[in-house]
Order: sequence, then structure tokens, then C-alpha cells
Amino acid sequence: MRLVMLTGLLAALALPASAQTTYSITGTVVEAGTGTTLPGASVLLDGTRFGAATNIEGEFTFDATVAPGTYELRVSYVGFSTLRQPLTLGTNRTVDIGTVELSDDALRSEEVIVSATGLPVERRQLGNSIGTVDAREIQDAGATAIDQVLAGKVAGAVVSQNSGNPAGGVSIRLRGPSTVLGSADPLYVIDGVIVDNSSASLYDLGGGSQNRLVDINPEDIERLEILKGASAAALYGSRANGGVIQIFTRRGRSGAPVVTLSTSVRTDGVRRTLDVNRAAFDRPQGTAPEASASPNAVQRFDYQDDIFQQAVGTEQYLSISGGQAGGTTYFASGGHFVNEGIVAGNLFRRLTGRVRVGQDLGRVLNISTGASFTRSRSDDIPNGGLESNYGALTGFIFGPNFVDIAPDPVTGLYSRTSPGAPGSLALQNPRDVIDNFDFNQTTNRFTGDVQVRLTPIEGMSISYVLGLDTYSQSGLAFVPPGSTSSSLSGGFSRRADFNVLNLNNDLRLQYNRDLSSMVESTTTLGATSQYDQNNTFAIQTFGLNVGVEGRAPRLSASRAARAHCSAPLPSRRSGWPTSCS
Repeated sequence: MRLVMLTGLLAALALPASAQTTYSITGTVVEAGTGTTLPGASVLLDGTRFGAATNIEGEFTFDATVAPGTYELRVSYVGFSTLRQPLTLGTNRTVDIGTVELSDDALRSEEVIVSATGLPVERRQLGNSIGTVDAREIQDAGATAIDQVLAGKVAGAVVSQNSGNPAGGVSIRLRGPSTVLGSADPLYVIDGVIVDNSSASLYDLGGGSQNRLVDINPEDIERLEILKGASAAALYGSRANGGVIQIFTRRGRSGAPVVTLSTSVRTDGVRRTLDVNRAAFDRPQGTAPEASASPNAVQRFDYQDDIFQQAVGTEQYLSISGGQAGGTTYFASGGHFVNEGIVAGNLFRRLTGRVRVGQDLGRVLNISTGASFTRSRSDDIPNGGLESNYGALTGFIFGPNFVDIAPDPVTGLYSRTSPGAPGSLALQNPRDVIDNFDFNQTTNRFTGDVQVRLTPIEGMSISYVLGLDTYSQSGLAFVPPGSTSSSLSGGFSRRADFNVLNLNNDLRLQYNRDLSSMVESTTTLGATSQYDQNNTFAIQTFGLNVGVEGRAPRLSASRAARAHCSAPLPSRRSGWPTSCS
């Protein structure tokens, strides 16, 4: 391969040099039919390294130092057919192309894709299936997480969430389950940085766990490319066995500064609740179903009114971008997102910040650097599962519904688990779980990269990417003494930390040359190295002894007026009352 590249390089250097002139080429790119400007469209003088991207108004301008003659101007944009038109450069050094119209490409056969080796190619030239989702589809979907971006947008991609928790984990399968014991998740690459997508279970929520995809703000995404073919492993090896999802974030464009401010409000609710037993009597405890004993008169309750809520979420987003053609481009953004869960007590908050700066140093060197920081916190409500007998939903689904789960108006105590005693729950009290159990996770994440691209001669490019992804995830779980959970009535406390550090280096050398009008040669050399490190630490204790008899419940504002307690418990969480009546 090195011999082929060297031969092509010597052939290019052996070509006779012609007198070159610097031309200033300008124009505007719009959508055919509507006249809507297309910011971010790629304009390239084919066969050269000269080109530019359109600004927010769809305008482009760039200088090209070439010999006079006839060239082909190529204009491309995601979701549109690539336009090629001849361009004659002569004595006039200022060339105005005018308005260029692009038509929709329904099949997207001419869409430009960044393959697993980092090479931009057209979709029709690929022998593997690749799906794309652009910024327009993301904005139209109003997604708040990447799983919502991909769901229903890519053929063959199965997106599922393991819980209704607003910070719940997401499972994405591109090529079907390929392993029993290992992970079949795809490899995620953000702006050349290989990121970790672990779903660490820091405490037992009953089958659910967080997923680090929730750290990504969809507003910052410019496009996604999903590689499902075997070529995904060409550069990433066995790590790409489940496919590759490449995420490209927004970058600065040449032109005047552009400020974007958006805010949104969303609501979530239970579409349909379950029917509950409304019978006014119940079989006496300890009797067989076929026994003919006199039934007990009972009062039935629908616990779903206490468990589920109409959730509300808000999001604010601010970004600014701009730059100069052939100089410095910049992009900076910040976002704040808050979303409640449909189970009362669930809450997820995310604060994000991202910045990217690009600099052209002459016509042969481009340097780009980016950084992002995310801080998130989730308040979780355990739902129970195979390994845990506590949870709000298990107490509702498997327990009887003839016990009032509201706290006693005098003592403030909840109905306790007491096997064999009439009028008691067989499982934990759902209201006790929602009001008093304290489960929360906090994550701080930093992702950064430095990218260098060198084009020493026409047709040759050398690129280097240094990427860093690191985060710390901390989980706290606290069940107060005297809870209605049979296994944790003495109290429970757990602290778990999960720390991750990923570092990747990628070096690629590429040489393109048109051997004829029908034959194009591409030679690529590349090397990559990755360093992964993760540490997990956990400590827990049972049978807490705080030396007091009462418990101070953690209640929402709407429920605080209905609850009382006999004695205060030392505050373990901001927001707990410090006294009670």
C-alpha cells in the first residue's frame, strides 16, 4: 500500500506546473422550489483542496489558487442530491456563481457519509448499510435524549428503554444480539472521540439502570451516522462488532455571529391505568380459596392515584456561532434540562456546556479543538425486581389494595408489613417508598478533543485526533429505619462510585487521485490506540441505629399538609422537614 501511495505521489509531483492565479469564488445555495437557504452546505472545487461551507444565510465565498481552465464545482448537503456544474476560470479573478439550487434526494444515494475510516464518500459507493439522521429531523422530533432521536428513524435499529425513569437506560441494537455474556451495544464516537456508554448499576432499582447517552444534549447534534456493515470494524476492530454510531456536533460557520435561544415545556403522563379490584369484601386470611368462610368487609383503594403523576419538564438552550472564512470559527452553547418522571418522586436534571474553535493556518493546516461538560442528577424511585423486594410498583402490583397507604394522620406512620396480621400489606407501602426512600445519582462528565488536518499537496491529507472522555458517577441510597420493607425495616444505606477514563489517538493518511474520468484511486494508511480505565467502589450497611423512634418523611408540597410524624429524624437530604406537628 505504501508503494502505491508513493508511486502516485511521484506521479503527481512529475506533472508540469502551470501558471496559477488566485480566484475569489462566491455564491448562494438554496433549496429548489422553496428558495430556503441551506446553511452548512459543502462547496468544493473538485480535484482541488479549495472549498467552503455556506453560512447561516446560505452564502459561500472562498479563494482558490489554481491554473486557469475548466473545473467542476461540487455542491452537496445532507438529504439533497449533489450538484455538479462546470466552472471556467479565466482572466476574471472574481467569479460569482449566483444562486445554486439543490433538490431533495429521496433515496439519499448521493449523500456524503463519513465512513468508519474517516473518509467522506457517497452512500451509493458503499457496499454496506448506513443510516443518517440530520439536524432537521432532530429538531422536528423535539427529542430530549439520543434514544428519542434514533427511534423510528433508522431502518434495522432497535431502540428500547429499560424503564420509564427519565434517566433510565437505553438499549440500541443495530445488528441483532451477537453475544450472550458480553455487550452487543454499538460503539459510540463523538467528533472522533470514542466515548464510554456503560450502564453501571450503582444500586438496585429493580431491573433499571442509568445510561450515559443521557449526558448528550440533542440540541448540540448536527447529524448522526449509523454504520451497520462489517466495514465498521475496519478501523475500530472488535469494538465495532455491534456497529458504530458516529455523532457530529455543531460547529462554527463563517459569517456574522448567530445567536440561538430556545425554550420548551413538555408533559408526560400515564396513557392508561390498570383496572383494580373493587370488591367490598375479601377472603379471611389463612383460609384456602375453596374454603366456605364468611368474607371480611374491606375498603378498596386505587394506589395508582398516589404512585403516578402528570410529569412536567422544561428545557432552555442558548448557542452562539460564527467566524471568518479561512480564519477562526467558533461555536459555544449551554443548556439546562429538568424533567419529572411519571412515578412521583422521579426527577432528572442536566446542565450542559459545549465549545468548539477551529483555526485555519494558511491553506495547508487546520486545527480544531472542542470540549464539553455535563453535570446531571437523578432522583430515583425503586420499582422492585427479581433481586429486591422493595419498590413502589411491586407494592402496588403484588400487594392487596384494601389497606390505606397514606400515613396515619396522628402518628405519621405508614402501614407496616406484618405477615399474618389482618389489615396489613404483604409488601412494602408504595407511599412509604415514594415519600421516604432516598435514591439519587450524580454524574460529572468531561469530553474533549484536538484535531489536526494537514494537506501538504493536492489530493493528500494527514489527520490526527486526540480524544478524551472521563466521568465520575456517584450513587447514594438510603432507606430509613422502621420502613415498611420487610427486609430493610432496620434501615439501609449504600454509597457507590463509578469512574471512567478513556483516551484515544487516531492517525490517518489519505491520498486521492483521479486516474481517468471513470477511475478514482484512494490510498489510506491509519493507526489507532486506545486506553481504557474504570474503577468501581461501593460500601453499604444494614440495620441503622440512629437512636430515635420517629421518621421525618420526604414529601412533595402537595402531600406535606396531609402527613404528620411523632418525632423528627436527622435530615439526610435537603428538603426533608426538620420538625413535624
